[in-house]
Amino acid sequence: KKSSMPFSMAFGLSLKNLLSKGKRTAMVSVAGSIGIIGVSLVLAISAGVQGYITSMEDDLLSGYPLSVTETAIDYTALLDTASSMGTEVELNRLDDKVYLDSMLDTLMGFSGSTTTNIITEDYKNYVDAMPSSYYNALQYGYDFTMSDHIYTEFKVGDDADTTYNASVTAIRSMYTSILEQEENYSDYASMISTVSTFEEIPDNYDYILSQYDVLASVNGKTEKFTDDELKEIFESKDSIIMVVDDNGFADLNFAQYGYMTEDELLDFAFLAEGAVTEDEIQDVVDKYNGLDYSYFIGDDAHSFTWYPNDSIYTKLDEINIYSIYEMRFGKAVYQYNSYSDNFDESDGVELKVKIILQKKDSISYGCLDSGLYYTKALTDYTLETGVNSQIAEYFEENETLSWLPYNYEYKYKTELDGDYVTANATSCIYQSTSILSSMFSGGGVDTSTIYIVTAAMVAANDLPTAFYIYPVSFDEKDNVTKYLDVWNNACNGSGTLTYTAADGTSVTVTGLTSADAITYSDTVGLIISMVNMMIQMITIALVAFTALSLVVSTVMIGIITYVSVVERIKEIGILRSVGARRKDIKRLFNAETFIIGFAAGLVGVLITYLLSVILNMIIGAAFGIYTIAALPIWQAVIMVCISVALTLISGLIPASAAAKKDPVVALRTE
Repeated sequence: KKSSMPFSMAFGLSLKNLLSKGKRTAMVSVAGSIGIIGVSLVLAISAGVQGYITSMEDDLLSGYPLSVTETAIDYTALLDTASSMGTEVELNRLDDKVYLDSMLDTLMGFSGSTTTNIITEDYKNYVDAMPSSYYNALQYGYDFTMSDHIYTEFKVGDDADTTYNASVTAIRSMYTSILEQEENYSDYASMISTVSTFEEIPDNYDYILSQYDVLASVNGKTEKFTDDELKEIFESKDSIIMVVDDNGFADLNFAQYGYMTEDELLDFAFLAEGAVTEDEIQDVVDKYNGLDYSYFIGDDAHSFTWYPNDSIYTKLDEINIYSIYEMRFGKAVYQYNSYSDNFDESDGVELKVKIILQKKDSISYGCLDSGLYYTKALTDYTLETGVNSQIAEYFEENETLSWLPYNYEYKYKTELDGDYVTANATSCIYQSTSILSSMFSGGGVDTSTIYIVTAAMVAANDLPTAFYIYPVSFDEKDNVTKYLDVWNNACNGSGTLTYTAADGTSVTVTGLTSADAITYSDTVGLIISMVNMMIQMITIALVAFTALSLVVSTVMIGIITYVSVVERIKEIGILRSVGARRKDIKRLFNAETFIIGFAAGLVGVLITYLLSVILNMIIGAAFGIYTIAALPIWQAVIMVCISVALTLISGLIPASAAAKKDPVVALRTE
């Protein structure tokens, strides 16, 4: 009676055989691991990149908060439109004919991706009721510009022979007008308006200080503030928070905030265009390189003054502006006052820089850019005084103003060492069309609608026109979007929504329609999903390419196993003669291929981890990212299993051939 060979015995005999041929076994294992190394390394880099992106997600949420604005772009619809513009082969088109392609349909497709949100008091209350555990900060956005309300000293001339107490808005207009006179800057002068100025800081100082280091403050501290000290700085309406980038502050910021005289900015402008050398203005360069913090913070530091609507807007009894503006824009009712010379200082609020922040080294994206920031308390005070102002009364009877002009005077140094020329100009506060709308309209301007001033633009309406939500984490961002979607579902469904307000009371909103649905912009979610999709596609392509080496390894191991069968024919005959069955012989060689596959997989994974360490050191030294390659343990286990499975498959034919050997013939083989 034939006896069965247990797998343990088959495994032992195969292991003994492989160990007796140690060098060849090692070479076969290394050769068989090449395919595993290729695939594993691709998976390691993919996992490392995705891990890096995951670690950056919360950081990205700071720079790109979830936003709700009056005019929003449906990015999903925009991408669908763009993807549908791909080249389509129309079989009914003849090569010798010309056919019509409709550009108008394409433009209409793009225009359909923009939507107008109607932000109501009900929606504001609903957003206010969002669980605070979802976000670090909830910031309101308004149409008015705080730089219209903030005035500061602006000096002209080497000896400051002319001093303006002008609004930051007027100072920006002055520099735009001045640089338009310079040939090298005339085409770019209008871009000064794109430099951000005086934005509201998110109302959560713990969140801010988790991303930014304190470089200086009014009390000289850089750390270990008490909560009362932080509350005083970040929640007072007279506080200005300064943010620098790598201890740097842009020259245009120095200029528009009044820290730099007009002559000094022009010196830097002339230096940039090569009209002067650094040696010629060395004193100016030295002055602004390495400024002490006391230049910005302290009793003697530069200060600003905020003024209310009743100071900065004056109702006109007579039109005293250029007739061309009257003809183009219509009759002006109110005028914006560019200078504060005749203001009642008791109505103003003196603003001082109270703290200087800089982004932590560990933060790639922050919620603040370089510049000056004011607090939510100043926003609230601006709205409180604005809704009760004279211009607000005008808006109760009239929905809009045709335009809001302001005149400003500026002195301009025409030559580096020449005289000064005094000029007058008129500008206006208006609501401009968006870049996207301009693109759809062919860049044209609709003068009947573009120069329109609303109550919200002059802080005469306290209803926000935008929301900016900074989620606690990427997971909480999903909770935020789900919360916002509940409103939209009600608008597109029953028209009734019941929710729990912040004070715990139940609130029911009725009469909602599809027009009340709100489109929010989840920029980070869109970016991350697109990046992850690209990484996955690239990973699949690379894995498919490197998997070819697995086929080569499989064939090679099959050949090596067949050679082993040929070498062990006599051993097969002996085993068959002492009672081993055919399946026992198969088991013997399957055990051998199993050991080779396991060894190849193990070697491949170990080499992958070694290469990952080397790659991380190189990339880390060059770019500061030390986890660009990180093969997860579960993927390493899968790769070893794949190696074993492939070698077992490759050994099936040789093992079957060995099992079919006639024991008599095998014993006669030399």
